[in-house]
Amino acid sequence: MIIERYEHPVDFTAPTLSNPILQELDWILDDPKLFALFCHDLKRHYKTTRAGRRPIPAEVTYRMIFLRRRKQWSYRQTEEEVHDSPGYRAWVRVYDHAVPDYSTLNDLERLIRPQTLHQMNDRVIQLAADYRMTQGYRLRVDSSVTETNIHFPTDSSLLVDGVRVLSRYLERAEPVIPTRLRPQGMCTNHTRSARRRARQIAQLSRPGDKRVKKSRTVDTKKKLENKRIVN
Repeated sequence: MIIERYEHPVDFTAPTLSNPILQELDWILDDPKLFALFCHDLKRHYKTTRAGRRPIPAEVTYRMIFLRRRKQWSYRQTEEEVHDSPGYRAWVRVYDHAVPDYSTLNDLERLIRPQTLHQMNDRVIQLAADYRMTQGYRLRVDSSVTETNIHFPTDSSLLVDGVRVLSRYLERAEPVIPTRLRPQGMCTNHTRSARRRARQIAQLSRPGDKRVKKSRTVDTKKKLENKRIVN
């Protein structure tokens, strides 16, 4: 069962954050339509039963995700900063309750669909236009490049990608092409053979390959023998 928010404890007092951007975000995040879009995806995850572990309130997850993205923190750092700061505790509305674990926060953030994020962005732009903060003619987006683990684009790997894509398109076109206009073996998928050939190329091009070392050794012996004959 989804829980929307914690009740504010009477005896909980926290200093106001000095960051003006977070102060502005505080009232924007209280928008009911914006919060309803976020809760819609979480409701698909939480079960309707009351049994089991108490779920994390949607408002806490909602605000911690915005805080993490605003500060560009990791999930682990977000948990630590909110846990140690009374100001952040009040801002994310977790108060004196336990702060969600960084792994749980990561899992919950993945539940938000891309189309929901687009709708939330549209709602933020509408709020900015309604409060005359902007006219909404232009939108600047940060498209920073993030390093990730990808394979180096070698010629052989690009060749395999080309064979894979062409084979997929040929298989889709096979039902449409008449048999008399289709040469034998035209729509055969050659992806496996292309990958096998790419692995052979990669093995031959490795500096530590035994066959390469052996060929180099043979060439060196021949050069030494030729020098001895000349001398």
